Amino acid sequence: MLYTLVERICADIDTLPAATTGEPQFAQQIREAAADTVESLIKRNRERGNKKVTQDDAVEALTLLAFTFVRSIPRTARAMVGKLRDCQVHAARRCAIASVLAYLVQPHDIIPDDAPGYYGYLDDAIILHAGLVEYLDTLPEGVSSFSPNLVNLALCLAPEHARPALQSAVSSMSQLIQILNIMGPEIAEQTLAQIVANPLLPFTVTAPPGFSPHPARDYGGGHWSGGNSFEGNNVILGGVGSLLINGGPFIPG
Repeated sequence: MLYTLVERICADIDTLPAATTGEPQFAQQIREAAADTVESLIKRNRERGNKKVTQDDAVEALTLLAFTFVRSIPRTARAMVGKLRDCQVHAARRCAIASVLAYLVQPHDIIPDDAPGYYGYLDDAIILHAGLVEYLDTLPEGVSSFSPNLVNLALCLAPEHARPALQSAVSSMSQLIQILNIMGPEIAEQTLAQIVANPLLPFTVTAPPGFSPHPARDYGGGHWSGGNSFEGNNVILGGVGSLLINGGPFIPG
């Protein structure tokens, strides 16, 4: 069931255009839902002397970045399915990957999938890439163009009210794998089978007595820090580097 639902979503996203010209509603969602990030980018540019940057400029750049994250979902999700089916990977980690994919197939998650212009898949991209960061040593070769900074970038483009919930979801992922590592492969395999068979149903794993989890990675609440500016057809993001916009968008995942 899980594999079928993941592939259905991947096939749907595969049909999206390479640019946002066919999805103007996506840009409108960025303009409205991530208004604080749009204004932050404009403000920082003007502080750096780039007075000509307009709201439309910022929205266009950020929309292309967010849309690129969404379009990266199929490659990322399919790579994770490959690892999920690899019995050489520790059972606890395969279970954790399954939990990430289970989030992907939920139609009514933190940003509902039916949000206009495919914007509803942005939170799924965030959770998938946070999973890549969290479970680094389970990844196949070729899936390496990601970093915590990119997750933070995507989080900045989610609705401001949704960012704490996304951070909480990342924390839950981190705790899950810690619990399963303690409880052993048998419990992990049982939980994995449950998720794969019924990914739309909630599942729980009870922590053993005295369990004290290590803190999950903190993505800064979805607020940018450092210098962010435009330079030619690129947007320069503090802590991330130069990400091509018109000249060839980066592909995370």
